[in-house]
Amino acid sequence: MQNLFGEDVLPRHEFTAEQIYKVYPRCGDRKTALRRIEQAIKKESANHKNPSRHLYERVKVYAEFVRDWPPHEHKFIPLCSTWFNKERYNDDYTKPLTGLETFRRQQRDRR
Repeated sequence: MQNLFGEDVLPRHEFTAEQIYKVYPRCGDRKTALRRIEQAIKKESANHKNPSRHLYERVKVYAEFVRDWPPHEHKFIPLCSTWFNKERYNDDYTKPLTGLETFRRQQRDRR
């Protein structure tokens, strides 16, 4: 909802890096992950009014995306710090990928 000046009047909830970290499906090193999340929030502030909310929503989409992967493919879920460092929150998660496809994408990203 917007006022007469086109500004949002609904409260915009800010999420902390810790809250975002807890939603991610494979956390890894907490200290490094939190630092990467903070960097992503700072970077996304140029593109979004509420970058922490945007990143929180993207993590939730990704968590839902990998939720039904078979257990033997969970090793292909990148650690939280890697996911944020490589800006994987910008990826399209509408088509399910298998673990092998994810592995191939990670190998391609290394080049």
